[in-house]
Amino acid sequence: MARLAFDPSLIPCPDFTGPSNQPLRQALISDAATADVTNEEEAAAHLRQIWETDNAALRAQYQLQVEADLALVEQRKQQEEDARKLEQEQLRKKEEESRLEMEKKRTPLYGFSESAGITSIREQLHPYAKKQMTARKYCPLWYFLPEASREAADIVRHSTDESIISIGKDSGGKLAFQASSASRTSPNAIPDIKLSWKQISAAKNAFLGALHLGNYPDSYITMFSAFYVNMEMAPELREEDGEAVMALHHAWMRQEWYDRNEQGSPFNLALISPEVLARAGKKIDKASLKAEIDLSKKSREQSDRGDRDGAGPIRRSPMKRREFSAPYPMSSPKKSSGTASTVETSLTDSFRKLDVKPRCHICLGRDIHNVRNCSRHQLWDKHTPVRCSKNERGYLQNPSGQELCSDWQRSNGCTSRTHPEKHECSGCGERSHGAQSCPLGA
Repeated sequence: MARLAFDPSLIPCPDFTGPSNQPLRQALISDAATADVTNEEEAAAHLRQIWETDNAALRAQYQLQVEADLALVEQRKQQEEDARKLEQEQLRKKEEESRLEMEKKRTPLYGFSESAGITSIREQLHPYAKKQMTARKYCPLWYFLPEASREAADIVRHSTDESIISIGKDSGGKLAFQASSASRTSPNAIPDIKLSWKQISAAKNAFLGALHLGNYPDSYITMFSAFYVNMEMAPELREEDGEAVMALHHAWMRQEWYDRNEQGSPFNLALISPEVLARAGKKIDKASLKAEIDLSKKSREQSDRGDRDGAGPIRRSPMKRREFSAPYPMSSPKKSSGTASTVETSLTDSFRKLDVKPRCHICLGRDIHNVRNCSRHQLWDKHTPVRCSKNERGYLQNPSGQELCSDWQRSNGCTSRTHPEKHECSGCGERSHGAQSCPLGA
């Protein structure tokens, strides 16, 4: 139906009695279909009735049209209102999300007692130690010493949004300011193997107190606590060089526990290993032997200079050698009835048999660097590309992404037969040996 452009009620009724409608009136009078129309008046009334009927139909159509237009307007208004409310709701949600996100970054506020004060300032945990303990990763015990706490306090004072500014070189070799994470490793950190027993005793309580950061179960916290208690109660600690032996035992055992825990096979760290103690004792013996050799050479050189200058030889008393009792007897060189030169040769030969630093599983180098997270791209020779890398879990992997056995890369190898596919050299890929025996190594 065509849309009406105007209101039919505004159209006036024509004058059907006028002269202009004379032909229509005569046609009605003479039409057989309208036999009831016999004169001019009846014809005019009949025309008026037809017009009123048509106009009434148009008025009804127009009214429906007006109502439909009003309904459409209301519908559009409602749509606009719904769109406005939806936009406001989305804006409110975004503001709420932004508020919650900001709230996450804020330090939460806890209730406090108005009468509660403090009597001392607690030591600050180093950011790197906090990160490692939270992730249940190995962290050198140095980070729990007072000097690390002082360094942590300086980092916190000078940090902004957990980052600090350092000076480095950009890609063009020019000096530039760089932002670095506050939780990075410290250049002053000392590895556990070089810590004294006094330093270990000073740091252990802070380490045990930080275990809660990793949500360790109570059984693990008890194990770590017993680890230090058992070492302090061990009779070997009170023997000659006992502190040095126990410090080395501590470094080896603690590192081994974290390594094996990452591999899914931890052990009870609280149990003192007589075998590891014996190995540590031999290591300390060899270090003492080296010191004795060095002192002997120095004394002989001074004696030779004294003879040349006319003075008498310089006499020094030899270092007292430590005698180990079971379970780790000391291996000392056999006595020789030969000359002083023969004794020196015997000592030198013994010194040459000392253990050397193990190779890095990545670059096969023996130099001092972070072998746990070695990021070198060439082997120790600075020419051959490295073959393996560490994956996201920190495990050794070959170029195909296959995780390799870390024990296989060590000198003693791995005796397990449950994962032969992981027994391949990280340096060259051969399955007959590990990294410590690789011909490409240092």
